[in-house]
Amino acid sequence: MAEGSEGVTAASTRGEGLTSAERLRRRPEFKKVYGEGRRLAGRWLVLFALPNGTATSRLGVTATRRTGGAVVRNHVRRRLKEIYRRSVRPTLGTDGLDLVANVRDGAPDAPFAELAAEMLRLCRRAAEGARGAREKGAS
Repeated sequence: MAEGSEGVTAASTRGEGLTSAERLRRRPEFKKVYGEGRRLAGRWLVLFALPNGTATSRLGVTATRRTGGAVVRNHVRRRLKEIYRRSVRPTLGTDGLDLVANVRDGAPDAPFAELAAEMLRLCRRAAEGARGAREKGAS
C-alpha cells in the first residue's frame, strides 16, 4: 500500500458525489428546463435554470461532440459536477433549481479557476432571478 493511503477505501470516498436526487437524468427533465427555464450565457457555459418547487437543486451537464471526443467530454462533465458539488450547491441553499449546463467549445481548455468562477456567477444570477420571481408572485 502506498504511503499516506492507509484507511482510504472505495467505501470511505463514497458519498461526496451527487446523489440521484441531485441530478437531472431523463430527456424530458432536460427539455422542460430548456423550454421553460431562464438562459444565462457565459464564455465557457450556457446555463439554463428553472425553479423546481423543492428544497433540492438538481444539475445536468451536456457536452456535444463539437466539444471533443468522449474522454474530453466526460472530463469536462466531471469538472463541472465537482465545481457544483464544492462551490455552487452550498451557496444555493434551499432555492430548489433545476440547472442544465451546456459546455461551450473552449471549456475543455479553460483553467479550472475560471470555469469555477463562471459557473458560480451564473448559478448565483439564476438563484437571484428565481428568488425575485417567487417574491413577485407572492405579492
